[in-house]
Amino acid sequence: MPFEPTDFRVGLDIGICGRSIRIYDADEYTRDFFTNCGAPQGEATTCPEDSFVDKQKPIPPKKDKELLEFLEKKLGGGRVPSQKQFLDNDRKVLRFFTKSEDLQFVWHYFLADDTVEIRECHFPNDGRDSFSVYLRRQKLP
Repeated sequence: MPFEPTDFRVGLDIGICGRSIRIYDADEYTRDFFTNCGAPQGEATTCPEDSFVDKQKPIPPKKDKELLEFLEKKLGGGRVPSQKQFLDNDRKVLRFFTKSEDLQFVWHYFLADDTVEIRECHFPNDGRDSFSVYLRRQKLP
């Protein structure tokens, strides 16, 4: 039996492929769509957190960065903003997985210098040349 759009409601459990999936919330566009269909969505509920998620929460830093920066500048030191950005974000990279025309790409955004790199994802026997870099690391205009 196929699903109808009105079968998806906030707060209901849906069985898909032998799994029970609970819908906790919907965005404004989805809520407007269901309201126009005559089936308004219920209120958003909170998603229960497990112990793994609790352990992944970062521990707050013990040192006050603003106070350390103030003391450093008072003593005659300090950093240029670009140097500070580089030192604070060195080796931090945002990674996005995208797909376009049946080609998969990985976008890397480097926080240290605001540059972007795009790489193709290749698989064995996919019939494509093995040039993995689609766009070399550079700043986007």
